[in-house]
Amino acid sequence: MAKMVHNITTPETDPAIVTEIIDIMTHCDRHVALTALRSLLEWDIETRWPLLDVPVATINSAMLRGGTDLDLAGLDLHVMHDVGHFPMLESPDAFNSIAMTVLEKHGFG
Repeated sequence: MAKMVHNITTPETDPAIVTEIIDIMTHCDRHVALTALRSLLEWDIETRWPLLDVPVATINSAMLRGGTDLDLAGLDLHVMHDVGHFPMLESPDAFNSIAMTVLEKHGFG
């Protein structure tokens, strides 16, 4: 688990945050963790995406975005740099700024 967390965070991520993430993930109930992982691996975004009838925005890490050929019409994609899989923990001020912009765009905040 520690190796995975180190692979999905940046070298600049505060070591205390990395340690906390590892601690939380290693103390998660095994059944819950495996069930969640199985659900993520089986989820097919391409068949479910057309069923959405609400605005969708994501805040993704440039580090983990990778190449994709998915065409998700209407997706409001925001990419953060210098963060890994946990942008809300690694750079909370930047994450919150983007989140507030998205919320304000849709009449919230």
